[in-house]
Order: sequence, then C-alpha cells, then structure tokens
Amino acid sequence: MDNKRQEELRIAWIQYDIKWHNAAQNLVYLTEKISDIQGQVDLIVLPEMFNTGFTIDVETQAETIDGQTIQWMKSISSNTGIAMAGSISLTENGKYFNSFLFIHNGEIIHRYDKKHLFGYGGECEHYTHGNSNEILEWKGWKIAMLVCYDVRFPLWCRIGAESDLMLFVASFPTTRAYAWRQLLIARAIENQCYVLGVNRTGKDGKGIHYDGNSILISPLGEKIIQCGNAQQEHLISISRNTVKSVRRKYPFLKDADEFKTEE
Repeated sequence: MDNKRQEELRIAWIQYDIKWHNAAQNLVYLTEKISDIQGQVDLIVLPEMFNTGFTIDVETQAETIDGQTIQWMKSISSNTGIAMAGSISLTENGKYFNSFLFIHNGEIIHRYDKKHLFGYGGECEHYTHGNSNEILEWKGWKIAMLVCYDVRFPLWCRIGAESDLMLFVASFPTTRAYAWRQLLIARAIENQCYVLGVNRTGKDGKGIHYDGNSILISPLGEKIIQCGNAQQEHLISISRNTVKSVRRKYPFLKDADEFKTEE
C-alpha cells in the first residue's frame, strides 16, 4: 500500500440522487463521474449506503465482503490510484452492519461499523452496531470515519480531537437539514479539525426527501464549501498545516476532558 506522507490532501465528494435499491445503476453513474476527475484527487467520499439508499431491507440489499459494490470500489481504487470511502449495507456471519469502508489500491484498509443506529428509522432492529472508532492513519493524515446519526453524539465523535479530518457520510433528510449543518460545525469547532459531511439528494423509495447540503468545514468552524440540493461533485485541496496552526494558536484541546469508549 502506497502510504507516502502528504501535507496536502486532494479530496472530492459526490452528492447525488441515489437510485433506490439499484446498486448496478448507481455504480454506473458513479463510474462516469469518477472518470471525469481521475488524476485530480487522492480521495473520493460517497454518501451513506451510496449503492442502495438508506435501507433496512437487509435480506435483499445487504452485500457480502465479496459483493459487487466492494469489488467495484476495489477495482476503481486499483485502476485509478484514488482511495474510495463510503458506507454500504454489509452482511457478515449472519449479522448486518452499516459499514463505512476506506479502500485504497484494491484493499480495504479501514472499516468502521456504525455505532449509533437510527432507532427512529428502525435501523437498530435490523443492524448490529459497532463499538470501535479507531482513527485511520493514511498518507500522514489521521482520519476519523463516522456515519450520519453519529454526528449527534459528541462523546463518540471525540476521536476527532486526535484527527486531522473527520468524515461523516449520511442520509440526512430535508426536515433536519438545519441540524445537519449545525452539528457538523460544532464537531469541527470542538475538535479543531476539518470536517467533511457528505449527504445525498433526491427522494428515496419511502418518499423521504434529501436536500444534500454536503459541507466542508475548517478547523475554526468556518464553511469552506457548502453544496445546495442539486447533484454535484466538488474537488478541493486541504492542508494538515492548517490543523496544526489552529491547534498551536488556540491550544484548547489540552484542557479537554478525557473520555474512554466502551470496550
């Protein structure tokens, strides 16, 4: 695995109307979009359950670790050198997980199983929650990977205090768009790191609407890029020196409480 240290990270995200329970069609769409930005980025981040839309129909939609979506991610990363990050409904050993995967050069180098399952939407009745929120170290960057509902739980997100970049992939509906933006800003301010939240647009198979509003926030809590509700992709370069500079100028984290996650 090529893990050469980089001070600058070229990152992109794709916000789109995920076709309901149609992995094949979604992967075709994404392949076309990725071909347009190949060679320009190090990492592409996709929304929560980017291949199917947020679903609890695990019996028909969950894929195995050898399924078409992960094989597609591995193929894209191998052929382009771009790291791929996004969550899918995954089945393993008779259980189901909302798994956020980070794949580079054809290998899964990090997996985070969503901790906070969305009881309001029935997710906890079908999926098994994860318990590990270890940081990914890649190209000199410390990256925290979290999924949607996790953003409401700052204690669990406290891992961001050790990271340079927090990634949140989501299916956050229009009705709670304001909360989505404000929670992400709060996570950036309290952890003094970049926060990228990638959401979907359109309407899912249950009639729930999504406004996108994917957003990149600076370590000072300032909006760098905020998307509207249209399908779109963004490319930008971010710097670890910015994170280090903010923490050096405002050393607030040294006064933070120490928390331990459950074993």
